[in-house]
Amino acid sequence: TSLVTGTPVVVDDRFMSAYSFLGPKHVIKQQPADSVGDIMAHLLRTPSAELEAKRNAIAQLREQLNVRALTLLKSLLSYIETPEAVQRAALQTGSQLQSLQPRLY
Repeated sequence: TSLVTGTPVVVDDRFMSAYSFLGPKHVIKQQPADSVGDIMAHLLRTPSAELEAKRNAIAQLREQLNVRALTLLKSLLSYIETPEAVQRAALQTGSQLQSLQPRLY
């Protein structure tokens, strides 16, 4: 939601390690001892220019991620443009699905 709305999200270290594409310029960092009240007080003290810079960084990140996703999608679509490629992809998908079926021992 943060990427869609451009609103910086309050995160802790665990969140940052899970979402490695986010950097300090995209988020508001929560310290381990911070309470909700501490976070709200911090936000109220944060200069509007700093919050605007975070919003702009999020917008740039959103654009970069969208370009990467579009590039990947175009690459995948170009792979299946020919009938032979469609058949090859179907065969590969079928064999992958078979390998995922549970084996009875």
